[in-house]
Amino acid sequence: MRYAAAAYGLIGMGNCWSRYGKGQVPWMCDEDVIQDLTGSNRSDIICINPGEGIYQPAHFVAIDHKDKEVIVAIRGTMSIQDVLVDLVCQNENFTSVLEDEEDEMVVEGKAHEGFLKSAQRLAGKLHEPVVEALSNNPEYRLVVVGHSLGAGVATLLTLLWARIPVFRARDIHGYSYASPCCVCESISQAPFTRRHVTSVVFGDDLVSRLSLATFRELQRDIANISIKNNESSNQTTDADDEEKLYCAGKVWWLESNEYKPHPIVEIDPVEDLHHIELFSDMLTTHLPWAYLDALEKLDTHSDSGTENPI
Repeated sequence: MRYAAAAYGLIGMGNCWSRYGKGQVPWMCDEDVIQDLTGSNRSDIICINPGEGIYQPAHFVAIDHKDKEVIVAIRGTMSIQDVLVDLVCQNENFTSVLEDEEDEMVVEGKAHEGFLKSAQRLAGKLHEPVVEALSNNPEYRLVVVGHSLGAGVATLLTLLWARIPVFRARDIHGYSYASPCCVCESISQAPFTRRHVTSVVFGDDLVSRLSLATFRELQRDIANISIKNNESSNQTTDADDEEKLYCAGKVWWLESNEYKPHPIVEIDPVEDLHHIELFSDMLTTHLPWAYLDALEKLDTHSDSGTENPI
């Protein structure tokens, strides 16, 4: 999660220096944030991109020599262009794989259009520098991480790259924190997806339940409560037939009120995150520092004997 948080750079994480900074001097640039949050040396940062417009989210690529990983970190929503990507939320056709060993067994499904277009652009843009980094570090695996919008793009980028032999041979894996709804049910829990993607949801985070279909569903539920709207609420909308999207892969839920007292449980998002629920903390639990603190707390539980699978 620290790499995903570091992708926000100085503007997004600068006010958190007193909580997460390790040095005596406040962060002055994006490189300071990455270095302090991840423990990387500046020479380990291959590239930093602040974002180049719509469907081109900010990101950086770095080498983690301690864990032997080449890491692609993608920033969450922080610009007008990012908001536009979030709002391009119609379902788009997407082809993935059912089983890891059998590429011919494909799954035809749906994905969030904005996230998919962003992942496709990054897949092309970063292909050569990531291949070169892997070539220079032959024993390292490939990891793609992101928070929020970055998590949705990370999921789809992982699924795209996992079909390419040079990346699959490096045990590519995506870690999606505060993961938004990005793929349909058949892709979300396919064995191929579960092998290559891990999603993390904290508490009452709204974003992991939010898609065009669930939003329209909430609209209809609210309309049905009002007697004045009873007639109009029975009318169909364009999204009545819209397939619901979910976060993907192995999905871990931190500090869920539904599974107390367990600090973390693996869930099926189709069963547990299939509609919007409104809570007072549904927005604050989505913030990157909320996830950093929750995972740090989980590490403390792990030291006490609770298994940490993330």
